[in-house]
Amino acid sequence: MLLPIAGCATRISEPMNMGQGVYVMLGSTVGFITSTHQVVSDVERRASGFCASSGGKALEVVRVDTTAPELWRFPEGRLRFRCVTQTQEVASTGAGSK
Repeated sequence: MLLPIAGCATRISEPMNMGQGVYVMLGSTVGFITSTHQVVSDVERRASGFCASSGGKALEVVRVDTTAPELWRFPEGRLRFRCVTQTQEVASTGAGSK
């Protein structure tokens, strides 16, 4: 009997504080049709929600690490991020400067 595991939801860890305002969240899936990009997008969406719920801050991605699916390995992603105020985000990206 085969169990249909295609299209399973991404499992995402709770944010782990790594110090100096940096958090990490891990995501993985056991679905054959879920891409690594989709896993990272799901983790980024959850991290953005975490930042928004902690004082209306925005997500600033520090680093993304991925593991592509292989014969015996499903897609995985690790997102390192900070939660920054909107003014910090604009200043760090250089946006809004004239």
